[in-house]
Amino acid sequence: MLRGVCLVALLGGCDVVFSLDHVPLAKAPCGPYTTLTPLTITGVTNPTHFSITPDGTLAMVVGKDASNVVRPILLTGSGTTWAPDVAARQTGLNALVGAHLAPQEKLPDGNGAYSKDPVSPAIMAWLGHPLQTTRYYYSPSAKLWANDVAVGSFGDPDYDVIPGNTIVSPNGTDPTLPNRHVTLTEHTTSTANHDQILLTANNLPSYGLVASPTRTQLLDESGDTFDQAVLTDDQQTLVYSAKSAGSFEIFASAKGTGFDVGDAVQGMVDTPDHDELEPWIDATCSKLYFRRVTVGQSGDPGTIFVAE
Repeated sequence: MLRGVCLVALLGGCDVVFSLDHVPLAKAPCGPYTTLTPLTITGVTNPTHFSITPDGTLAMVVGKDASNVVRPILLTGSGTTWAPDVAARQTGLNALVGAHLAPQEKLPDGNGAYSKDPVSPAIMAWLGHPLQTTRYYYSPSAKLWANDVAVGSFGDPDYDVIPGNTIVSPNGTDPTLPNRHVTLTEHTTSTANHDQILLTANNLPSYGLVASPTRTQLLDESGDTFDQAVLTDDQQTLVYSAKSAGSFEIFASAKGTGFDVGDAVQGMVDTPDHDELEPWIDATCSKLYFRRVTVGQSGDPGTIFVAE
């Protein structure tokens, strides 16, 4: 009888004989990543906060330029090799503490709409004391970066506010009024508070950003220290760098009723003796950019990687 069972198992498979159920493996929100490649960024000293446009044509870092000024620096290149863009497209960035690229859009028309061509590079910048987030755009006619005054700034007296990525979605009512969704990280400047991640959107017809605290309430209540957060284009996966103890790691949280504490990103990303900081993702989280710094060595600028 035993021999008969084995024969059936060989012909039909053991799952058929013993009626075993397949247990599907849970799909990670991001990853696992199987390749890890350092970025080559020339002409910038100690680059941090790498960001890239959705079409991959422009990138940006914060670092020291050839004139020894620390500022956001617009980059051109492709893949893993980047260098500063022409000087004409760097004017107006010196006053900013930092910035991340946002999707390119049509230029503001001065009347609260975005109806003029051409499409222009845009950034979400941080500046001031405490740091506040505001939108800047590049004006081809003036050849400089200018504040988009219609958006205003998002700030909190007890926090430094750092923007992550921006998602622009169509507005079915009026295509000249873009829907902008910006992920913000609030770093507390008061011992009475703890860090928070905010998911915001403009409240049309106004362009001011409005936060929805309940979407990240479970995550914010963890009491973790947050570095930076970004969101996939479908707004279903939140990727962030955080630590509760030890080093910063990168986590991914899939949306349920909101975003709860996520799981560490799988693959080649997190290492126990390094901080993994400043995550940036493409639309689907198939690429993850981040900076790795040795724990306890404050003078180490680290290395910016892309995981795929």
